[in-house]
Amino acid sequence: MIEFVSYQIEALAQAIKENTIVFLGMGSGKTLIAIMLLCHYAYLLKKPSPCIAVFLVVGTHCRIGQTELYWKNRDDEGF
Repeated sequence: MIEFVSYQIEALAQAIKENTIVFLGMGSGKTLIAIMLLCHYAYLLKKPSPCIAVFLVVGTHCRIGQTELYWKNRDDEGF
């Protein structure tokens, strides 16, 4: 599991409270914030549910990297 930096914790807390756009540089942990946010809301996404989550990436190379990061950092019960 990757450790959070303080600004990632602040961004995650803000995103949990309300819709948030996280604007950070490359390699600053935006994907980790998104993964943890998805994990936070995993209970809403269990089926049957009208809720969905969408995670967009720029291209195949990014998708592969984001998928690997997700599987390394997800919790075992939910997402």
